[in-house]
Amino acid sequence: KIPGTQLKHYQYRHIVSEFGNMITSIRFVGGDLNKPNVFIVHRDFEMDHTKIIQQVGYRLKSEYSIFNPLRIRWFSPKKENVLIKRNSFIEGDLMYVSEFLENIRIKPNSNPEYNISLKPCDNINWYSNYVAEYQKLFDLDDDFIEMAQPESETTLQGLLNKQLLFEIHINNQWAGVIAADFHKEFFLDGFVIYEELLIEKYRGRGLAKEIQLRFIEQLPHSENKQLFGTIHYQNIPSIRTAYAVGRQFCGMYLWANI
Repeated sequence: KIPGTQLKHYQYRHIVSEFGNMITSIRFVGGDLNKPNVFIVHRDFEMDHTKIIQQVGYRLKSEYSIFNPLRIRWFSPKKENVLIKRNSFIEGDLMYVSEFLENIRIKPNSNPEYNISLKPCDNINWYSNYVAEYQKLFDLDDDFIEMAQPESETTLQGLLNKQLLFEIHINNQWAGVIAADFHKEFFLDGFVIYEELLIEKYRGRGLAKEIQLRFIEQLPHSENKQLFGTIHYQNIPSIRTAYAVGRQFCGMYLWANI
């Protein structure tokens, strides 16, 4: 708790601005009290112009002055590449990509050099190797920690119990893991790609598409169920894989410094 604050300061707020209505909330990234941000969880006006975003930022900075927020975050149904490119104070965040499972009819092409198979997990004895592979990614790129982090053993065990966690084997050797979970969010209902990690030896070899398609074949296909998930807008390899298997962009979150 921030000194001087009360319960009311942490509750959702309905704010009427010159542009329209907003429902907002204070949030702390990673639970860090030194990183207060204001999330706009609903609004009835567009935020697609720099001046509007700046004015909204000023207003929310004032409304939440007791926290001294650093940024605001909102959702856009559009690809805001131009907005991000033209304004250094605006950053992209997570993108939603989705498609109905019944529409993903692409068959995986076998690569003669790599014999890929998926095996339902019956244990997570590979967990230390899994975490070590993430550390290699962090060592290569300090910013990667903002895009993805290893899941806990408890989380992975839960996915195993649901029979939605698979080991990736390439040429009969352990090469990573892939997992999904049942989820419903906004207008999306189906499976979320929860994890997909290849060991260093096989990254950058164009194998992710085949692996994901083989995984999709393992999922129970129900009418009107979707395969969806979030990918950081700078995680280009994962975005390319998502598009390659037939998933489509359906919105993204953005940050603006205030």
